[in-house]
Amino acid sequence: MVTDVTLAEGSATALVAEARALVPSLRVILVAPASRPPSPPANPAQRPDVVLLRPFRIRQFAEALLPPGGGGGGARPI
Repeated sequence: MVTDVTLAEGSATALVAEARALVPSLRVILVAPASRPPSPPANPAQRPDVVLLRPFRIRQFAEALLPPGGGGGGARPI
């Protein structure tokens, strides 16, 4: 799942936790502005697999979509 940190309602951490409750193996990529990167939540269930900071290059986005260990040059795990 790819989502932005800014949602119309609710929080990204709540979305991650609720989505993982439905699909425990779900891989989550959170897109956030480089000027305001999110702090890692204390609860591991609320942590995305990758935080991709905007602006990013299309290659960084493609690498973030790869499974763990498949690269991720511009994305940072959280």
